[in-house]
Amino acid sequence: MASVIARASVRAVLRPARIFPRRTLHVSAPALKKKGKGKIAAFEDEFSFEDTSSGDSLFAGAGAESAMEGVEGQHATSGVDRKHEHVANTRKLSPAARQQRFDELYNYVKPRIGRRPAIAKEQIRRTAWNHLIQLSTETEQLEQVVELLSQWKDGGRDINGTISDLFVRRCHELQCPALAVKVFGDFGRYGMPLTLEGGRTLLYSLLLHDSISNIVAVTTLYKVYDLPPVATDLVSCSILVAACRQHGDKDAENVAETLMPFLRNLVTKNSREGSINRGKHPEEAYDKWLSWSLWLVQEAELQESQTLLPWLDTWHNVWKSLGVVDPVTNEEVPVARIFQ
Repeated sequence: MASVIARASVRAVLRPARIFPRRTLHVSAPALKKKGKGKIAAFEDEFSFEDTSSGDSLFAGAGAESAMEGVEGQHATSGVDRKHEHVANTRKLSPAARQQRFDELYNYVKPRIGRRPAIAKEQIRRTAWNHLIQLSTETEQLEQVVELLSQWKDGGRDINGTISDLFVRRCHELQCPALAVKVFGDFGRYGMPLTLEGGRTLLYSLLLHDSISNIVAVTTLYKVYDLPPVATDLVSCSILVAACRQHGDKDAENVAETLMPFLRNLVTKNSREGSINRGKHPEEAYDKWLSWSLWLVQEAELQESQTLLPWLDTWHNVWKSLGVVDPVTNEEVPVARIFQ
């Protein structure tokens, strides 16, 4: 693995992005769990429409807003709102009710997608994916959704960036980022695009819950999905450097040393101009990810040379005043010791 890190990482983070994707990582498909037959009447209007034309004109340009956003935009007194009320209350469902809701929707979607769907007259709306992802409370359920996605793609349908970002966030919340690596590593099978926001979220999740090998795999996907090189994106670069410094392998350290000048320039520019290229990330989340990855970089430097990095002086002040909380344990890190 050391040679993989040494060669693949440096090439991926320094080269400009290339054309959208030609080859994918190997992926093995997990087996779907058999579920009981669910009720379908409640879903007919909400998640499907009758295909009366040869195309998909009804929804060809439709966005994949989250289920919550779709409900919030409606009037509280409308009949449509009442029909979707149970969706807005997804988070209020009991675990048993949530499981039932997931099973019913899963069993409704499955026969209506694929190259030769059992129920070909009805087509599934894209918003069904939002609901399935949001209803998932364990990795196994997300794996079921992923297998449906491959059938959706086989039927000639696509997944847009909004659903992709929602999927990555759910993988992060359920602490299964490796599943997202598998999906984005095989665009030919799943057809899910990786956005810059999704890439950052995935890298951060891998930093907390997975291995450096998957972090390296995701940095190579930046080029595949025509995203900016990792060395030009502050959050992505800081996470990769932090992971390499934590790993301790000689080749990983070489990657970190190669990227340190890029990271220093990005941090300096960010301190001077404010959050650069934050994209769609909430400022609080963006700063939290950046703070933790840079803290790991500084801590590794202290362990190696007992020195503070002068280009992190702005962050030194932030850490002194606000402290640092370990995102995995939720425990406060003893920051004062490094400034004594």
